[in-house]
Amino acid sequence: GTFIQFTKHTHVPGSVIYMAPECFNAPQEVGEKCDVFSLAMVWWECYAGEEPWDELPNPIAVVNAVAVKDRRPQIPDGMMPPQVSKLIAKCWDTDYHKRPSCAEIKKLCALMRDDLLAESRNGHLTPSGQGSRTV
Repeated sequence: GTFIQFTKHTHVPGSVIYMAPECFNAPQEVGEKCDVFSLAMVWWECYAGEEPWDELPNPIAVVNAVAVKDRRPQIPDGMMPPQVSKLIAKCWDTDYHKRPSCAEIKKLCALMRDDLLAESRNGHLTPSGQGSRTV
């Protein structure tokens, strides 16, 4: 199995519940894509109305879930617009190379905003916020 050494001190600041797997597995790889992962966790928290991993007993269990078992919080159907859930899933991809950059996220969010505004003006805004563009 995979083992993460907790006795070695790393200088990766942050709250465990928002941290990307590489913060634990490969701290030398910490960069912008870790922030992208954390942003997705914050978005999830905003929609869920609770902190990520609230059901886990302690920070070590969170590290085990994220860095060893490759788990992410559940996104139940209808919890958020589909475009948002797809973007969140991309942002917390295990392979940080596959996560979008902050600039890409900004563009995708602008497109989603434009879709919502257009649907609102046309009277076609659905309760789930489903837009016409895909993320």
